Amino acid sequence: MHNTPSSDRSSQRARRSPPLRDRVSAHFLPIGFGTILVMVAVVMLFMNEGRAVRTAESLDEANSVVKALSSADVVAHENQAKLVHVTTGLFTNEPLIDKEFGISIHACKLNRVVEMYQWVEHSHISETKTGNEVREETSYTYDETWSKELIPSSSFNSPFTHENPETMEYESKSFVSNLIHVGSFQLAPGLVNKISDFRRFPLTLSPPDDKLRLISDMYYKGRDSKHPAIGDIRIYFEVAGRSGKQANGEEVHDLVSIIAKQLDDKFLPYQTDAGAEIELLYEGEHSVSSMLGREQVSNIFLTWVVRFGGWLLMFIGFGCMTSILNTLVLRLPLIREAVGLSTAVMTAALAVSLSLVVIAMGWIRYRPLLGLFIIVFSLVPFLFAKLRGSTGLRSYQNANMYRNYFD
Repeated sequence: MHNTPSSDRSSQRARRSPPLRDRVSAHFLPIGFGTILVMVAVVMLFMNEGRAVRTAESLDEANSVVKALSSADVVAHENQAKLVHVTTGLFTNEPLIDKEFGISIHACKLNRVVEMYQWVEHSHISETKTGNEVREETSYTYDETWSKELIPSSSFNSPFTHENPETMEYESKSFVSNLIHVGSFQLAPGLVNKISDFRRFPLTLSPPDDKLRLISDMYYKGRDSKHPAIGDIRIYFEVAGRSGKQANGEEVHDLVSIIAKQLDDKFLPYQTDAGAEIELLYEGEHSVSSMLGREQVSNIFLTWVVRFGGWLLMFIGFGCMTSILNTLVLRLPLIREAVGLSTAVMTAALAVSLSLVVIAMGWIRYRPLLGLFIIVFSLVPFLFAKLRGSTGLRSYQNANMYRNYFD
């Protein structure tokens, strides 16, 4: 990507700081919004724990019942409706064809990627307070970038000096094979969706349009690909799951490892007793333990990401509810800092404790002792907050005592 020096523009406006009564009234909406955030977080955390437990138990169940196949060339009826594992190559009967550009390849997926060089606008708002006035300044910067989507420049702050084309001559397009096999078995759509290891398709044919030039592995419209101008277009192709004869005449069948249910001559999702479906496809050669182990790691990672997201929503929600306290004490300079700190600690404690309670409720059904332990542990943040609050109160009392003494 080639970036030219960005252009800066800014605008300013001033507003008067509202009185205390108006600022207190303005907190009614945040309180309602905070309540909604907390409710969403509770539902999200509860559902996440149930999903995490079901997934973990389903993967353990899969590990105990899966049968490894030595080959996918023969449909063994004794494996009917059972969970099986196999590593083999991909096959497609017909090539994928992009008629507009004359591209033909045996692969599971083919992407035509069209990008245009365009302006993109960035805005930044800064505030400065002078007396009772708060001055807002919005600055705008512009960069040049390759984008797969049209970027409308009519909404820019400076549309005349940073103008993008309104149309794109060519469009991106995706092609997916209708029938994909591994040996004698057909892949279900869910397994096909997991084929995602895209690589550049080497272009050798001249472009079908005189406006385009073949440069390396792409078609290019513009004067100089090393120094692109606004409106230049580049087109390249990506393939995933090579499954037959390639452009150079070589037979290539990318390996995939599959864990799924064998039903007749198809690989379909396997429903576990724990409640989750097992339908795995990894590109390359992978053992059962490797695939299920990686799924367990992914499950743990997702669980903690959602837990953190739920806690963050609760923290923001409780922050919206308690922010009115900060507004009320803003007129009391001596305790402003202490109360502000205790409010933040209280908000964090509420968010952590309620998050732990919800997580515990999700586990009680499956592991009651663990759930009860988490509920007991949820009291720790409150004890910590109380300790911090007592420390803050003593600091305030000491400061007040010294102030009275010197006065």
